[in-house]
Amino acid sequence: MRDKFYLESFLEALVAEKYVTQNTLDAYRLDLLGLIDFLSAKNISLVQANTENLRAYISFLRKQGYKISSVQRKISSIKHFYRFLLSDEVIGYNPTIKLSVPKSHRPLPKYLSISEVDKLLTSSYNTRLNAVVNVLYSSGMRISELINIKLDEILAAINNSEKCSYIIIKGKGEKERLVLLNETAINSINEYLTIREKFITNNQESKWLFPGDKFDNPITRQRIGQLLKDLARKCDIDEKKVSPHVIRHSFATHLLNNGADIIFIQKMLGHSSISTTQIYTHVANEKLKNILLKSHPLAKEKPI
Repeated sequence: MRDKFYLESFLEALVAEKYVTQNTLDAYRLDLLGLIDFLSAKNISLVQANTENLRAYISFLRKQGYKISSVQRKISSIKHFYRFLLSDEVIGYNPTIKLSVPKSHRPLPKYLSISEVDKLLTSSYNTRLNAVVNVLYSSGMRISELINIKLDEILAAINNSEKCSYIIIKGKGEKERLVLLNETAINSINEYLTIREKFITNNQESKWLFPGDKFDNPITRQRIGQLLKDLARKCDIDEKKVSPHVIRHSFATHLLNNGADIIFIQKMLGHSSISTTQIYTHVANEKLKNILLKSHPLAKEKPI
């Protein structure tokens, strides 16, 4: 089928022209396969599709209950794909030009309280998981960044300092940035390193700080997610509240609430735009609003 051929050509072009992760490629493939299935049921190919066909697909997604954020991502994938077809002269007109993207109010990031994070850090009897939580909360790094840390990189970092160290990691788009590891995180890593070999399969060496079950692969984000859910239950914390990304949000929120500069937080999180980081100021503003409503003698409104 020509549609699948165009899809694979598009994915190959992404790899050749700019760095994309495997997760990004998988997301593009999944998004466009969904469109192919929808159009083929109507005997329409990707090349034949017009703007109304694509709008019908978006309407279908909304009726299926997809979140606006998911629909926005799928539309972005479709737009990238049709720009590729146009540049390769497969089509003479881009049907996505007049395709509007539904707007959404960005939800405030979910985060844990300091006491909840403390519970996670002190209640884990799993040395490896304790190191994972400490590194995530100490640095604010993404889970994809953590699982791709190599053993030699972390050894070089923690051997240079006892109380605070840093490591250079590659984030989105292969952009390098410096993240800090505090003394607690370093201690947790050193403790984990004493038993790390237990997690290496087939008695083979592994280049990853956190080896996975499959040879020469790091631990998966899904496995870390499962371990965090288990830990949350042990700590009597709602497991729906706990994830690697929530720990990242907690890192940023706690820094801001304790007076850290927003530019510093932006650099630590690896955000390319300050507007992305400013979402955390809304969290801080909500906290200030609650304090005002509780404390002001003329406040008639109940705290939210």
